[in-house]
Amino acid sequence: MPGVIGKRKRVADTVGAVEKPKKTVGYIKGEIATLEEEINESAKNYNHFAALLNYCGSKNGDIVHAATAALYRLFATFLKDGKLVKPAENDKSPTATVALWLRGKYVDYSKKLCTLLDHPEAGVQLTALTLLLRLLKDESVQLSESQGSAHFANDHYMRTVEAVLYSSSLSDEVRDVFVTKHWNVHDDLRFYFMKNATKLAEDAVAIKDEEPERVATFTVNLHNILSALRTMPTDESEINEFWTTEPKASKKKTPQLLDLSVHKKTFQECWLAALRLPLTMDLYKNVLLIMHKRIVVHMPKPQLLMDFLTDSYNAGGPIALLALNGLFQLMQSHNLDYPNFFKQLYYLFDRNLMHVRYRSRFVRLVDLFLSSTHLPAGIAASFIKRMSRLSLTAPPAAIVIIIPFTYNLLKRHPTCMTLIHKMGEITTGAEDPFDPEEPEPLNSRALESSLWELATLQNHYHPNVATLAKILQEQFTKPSYNLEDFLDHNYSTMLDAELTRHMKKVPAIEFEAPKSVFCMPKAKDGEEAAVVEVGPVLTNWEF
Repeated sequence: MPGVIGKRKRVADTVGAVEKPKKTVGYIKGEIATLEEEINESAKNYNHFAALLNYCGSKNGDIVHAATAALYRLFATFLKDGKLVKPAENDKSPTATVALWLRGKYVDYSKKLCTLLDHPEAGVQLTALTLLLRLLKDESVQLSESQGSAHFANDHYMRTVEAVLYSSSLSDEVRDVFVTKHWNVHDDLRFYFMKNATKLAEDAVAIKDEEPERVATFTVNLHNILSALRTMPTDESEINEFWTTEPKASKKKTPQLLDLSVHKKTFQECWLAALRLPLTMDLYKNVLLIMHKRIVVHMPKPQLLMDFLTDSYNAGGPIALLALNGLFQLMQSHNLDYPNFFKQLYYLFDRNLMHVRYRSRFVRLVDLFLSSTHLPAGIAASFIKRMSRLSLTAPPAAIVIIIPFTYNLLKRHPTCMTLIHKMGEITTGAEDPFDPEEPEPLNSRALESSLWELATLQNHYHPNVATLAKILQEQFTKPSYNLEDFLDHNYSTMLDAELTRHMKKVPAIEFEAPKSVFCMPKAKDGEEAAVVEVGPVLTNWEF
């Protein structure tokens, strides 16, 4: 027994000493090549696997590249030759023992490559990811040949997916390579990624309180990859790209990889699991931004998102604005009933609305929601009055949206024309009956009020706003405005329009530039200084 312990110690010392500080990188790379050659020559040298695996943990990137590449060549050859085939449980032969030992080293190598996805060098990460995917292909081909039908080495792929999603230092370049060259191209990689990610996400939810930072990393990586999906199939004929062995359909059974409904169900389960994870505000907004175009359309049962979208809509603020698209699609196409929809929509019109970056997107949807001519006049008038009140504090780029939008609503709902035919209240200064604090639009008394706010805009400092506001004084013979012409305006576009405007007549300027602003200039030599009477505005100024 002591002899065995001593022997183990000598082996460990040998393994730990293969990379000494005095050895150059070139010498070590030569040593790696020698170890690879000796392993290929005889099974007696299989113990060299331990030294090669040890080199994979080097801090030097060149050494890691050389060791991982050597091990890949060895295991790829073993897979092709059938040396890694799992023996029967009752097989106790020396060949079966060696095969089990080699399979253990193969798994150790696979796990070592997974740890390298956290390596500080992006080049090492990319090499590790490339070798992991090559091993996946080689192992899947070996399984398919040995069993006579298409098989996917999902045990190996599960380790890869877990390493990618939990990596805290995976570079953007490596993630882009995985997404653009593999995940967005090959149907089998995408399908099993979502299947594995669903299981991992469920496990992550269970440990979110014990390991919040690790789960946060997982959540960000998963959402970044899922949001990058561009090639979800919409027809079974589009399922035709495979990284591993292509499955064959028969008359009796269709493989799950060729079944579009299975792909959609897996997609749905993956997203539902991802939405149960703790989301940051940025991730939350990103999900809502792509919900109606990239998520709902590929789900077989989008009704499962009703709770998520209604909760987001009820949250108010920018989250509610972003939830509108997905919520409207469920209401329009999947019979979602939301009784307080217009009340909640009316609530979203606050002073912050005209300053958020999603303002144009929101106005497009509101224009759609208020397009029905069967909408009660009280509700339409409340929205018109609410927007008019917001125009008093809105920036010019938002006001040029409100005015044509109001014009269109007045033409669409003629009953609301009384809002611009009550000039007496404006001139006499009577109290406005409109109640801006009333949450229910039908009870705001908007029809009893007038659009005096838009009348004040006719004297706005910005000429475009003032000119546009005067349209309400003219007869309503003009066709409705195309809102798309006004939605993308901001300070930059309005300034550019002024700077590039062609002037028919050059404006007059003062002939002689004044030398002072608040008082008369000082007298020159030999001249009598002018007597200046300082007015009340200048009493606190010192000259």
